[in-house]
Amino acid sequence: MGIPLCEKRRLARMMPCVLPIAFLVVASAQAGDRAAWMPSAKWGVMNHYLADWIARTTRQPMTVERWNSLVDRFDVEALAEQLKSVGASYYQISIGQNSGYYLSPNATYDRITGIKPGKCSRRDLVADLYEALHKRGIRLMVYLPTGAPGGDAAARQALQWDIREWSTRWGAKVSGWCRLGPARRVTKRFEGSSEACFPINAAPRLRPKRIASRWQIVAGAYP
Repeated sequence: MGIPLCEKRRLARMMPCVLPIAFLVVASAQAGDRAAWMPSAKWGVMNHYLADWIARTTRQPMTVERWNSLVDRFDVEALAEQLKSVGASYYQISIGQNSGYYLSPNATYDRITGIKPGKCSRRDLVADLYEALHKRGIRLMVYLPTGAPGGDAAARQALQWDIREWSTRWGAKVSGWCRLGPARRVTKRFEGSSEACFPINAAPRLRPKRIASRWQIVAGAYP
């Protein structure tokens, strides 16, 4: 199913949300070689694909039905081919952020929050992205805040943020997790690939020695 032309034009205005990114690799004997691939990778692309941002840009309210339609029609093969054509070595996408809408199913989240109909998509877009990227030699990373979605009162009240369903399902398919928020939460409740690197975005507030002992790369959202 194709995306209507009017929808394509509205979504095209969101392209500033697609950014080239690079991370500072932090040397750490404790971390092993989880981030060893990054110096040779050099740079990648990050994409915020967020329900509330799309709703504001298109001036159309977001619903569960519309979110599932958008995620279902996300062309992973076309995106992977674009990334390959520009030489990007890795791609990072937001799983979700403040709206409570996520681009992968999570039964644990739905059960704990009790939100019906659930705002987690039917399609596991992360898993499908991995398949398209992997065969082109492009690594996949994901972004997720450490706290409950700030714009969803029901989720904030119910949730003690636990990402194990996602992290164990995807395992080594995800090469890195960019989790932003209080540093003590970044690796809390994480289970999954022992090879995944953790960018930390609160680095300026931490001592360099502590950064090197717990995280492998530093994101650059803070000056």
